[in-house]
Amino acid sequence: MVIGLGPVGLGHVLVRAFEGAEVVAIEPAEFRRDLALKLGARAVGAPGDDIGHRPRLVIECSGRPESIAYALDVVDNGGVVLQSGECHSDVPINPSKTFIRREITYTGAWYYATEDYPAMCALHERGLPLAHMCTHDVDAAHAQDAITDFLGQQAGKVLLRWT
Repeated sequence: MVIGLGPVGLGHVLVRAFEGAEVVAIEPAEFRRDLALKLGARAVGAPGDDIGHRPRLVIECSGRPESIAYALDVVDNGGVVLQSGECHSDVPINPSKTFIRREITYTGAWYYATEDYPAMCALHERGLPLAHMCTHDVDAAHAQDAITDFLGQQAGKVLLRWT
C-alpha cells in the first residue's frame, strides 16, 4: 500500500507495479488516484476507504502525522511501514501497542538516493515508463500554471524547461 500520491508516492506506485507488486494506493485527490491507476496501481481509494485487508508493506509518502498513524494502524501484524514522506511534526505512538505487541517494523528511506541511480537506470532500460508520471512539461513562461496545478493536486511530476 502507498499512502500519499505526490511525486514520491506516484514513483513508488510506478516502480512497485512495474516489478509485479499489487499496489493499493490512498490519496484524497481524484486526479492523483486516477494517475496511480494509469501507473499500475491495482486499486485506489480516498482516506477512510476500507481497503479490505491489512497489507504487509505500507509506504507512507504524505508526511502527514494522521497518515503516519493510519499506516501504523492498517499494516498487518509483523508487517513493515516504510516512511518515505518528510514529516517535521511529532507523531504520538504507543511503542508497546504498535511495535512490540504487533511486531511491526518502522523504517525510513530517502526516495532513491544517489547510490540507487544504477538500479534506477536498469529499471528504465527494462522499460519503466517514467514519462507516464510526468503530467506537465512546460517552459519557464508557463511555470506558474504548472505550479498552480501541482499545488492544487492536479499534477503528477512537473518538468520545467528553462530553454
